[in-house]
Amino acid sequence: PLARSVVNPLGGEPPTGEPDAGEPPVRFGGRGNDSFSLPLLGGGKAANSGFNRTLLDINTPGTIAQILDQCRTIAVVGLSSDPNRPSHGVASFMQRHGYRVIPVNPNESEVLGEKAYPALADVPEEIDLVDIFRRSDEAGKAVDEAIAVGAKAVWLQEGVIDYAAAQRALDARLLVVMDRCWLKEYVRR
Repeated sequence: PLARSVVNPLGGEPPTGEPDAGEPPVRFGGRGNDSFSLPLLGGGKAANSGFNRTLLDINTPGTIAQILDQCRTIAVVGLSSDPNRPSHGVASFMQRHGYRVIPVNPNESEVLGEKAYPALADVPEEIDLVDIFRRSDEAGKAVDEAIAVGAKAVWLQEGVIDYAAAQRALDARLLVVMDRCWLKEYVRR
């Protein structure tokens, strides 16, 4: 393991990466063998993090497994009552498999039998995971709200990509998955 002071919000060993001789990127594992990286923001040191320049992994099998196994209360940002929408299908699957789903959508009053809230800050209970079904250009706001409410992890659904927001979540010690489908990852296990 790397010498760093990362606290895993869900307990256990923190996700690890490998040190890099040059600028330390944050590695984003893609599908299959694809991956991409993002240099750490703020001159190579994660802002407000208190640890040295390192490589932090997201989308790793360990991070995904930890989220699926330990994040049981899930706020779904952008959850729609329309059964034809992907957010509805994924959240319905989550419910059927024992996860607590909290709809977050200012345009809904109830989804899947659960009261909907206009924003994460309005949710009156602790949130483990914030699952984001928003356009990429709106995902950062949801990530910032997830950080503010003390969520343990954020999951940006397939097609939702915001590198800066992912970095902010990492800096705040959240587990992060980006551009992956929660349902597909659950079924893949």
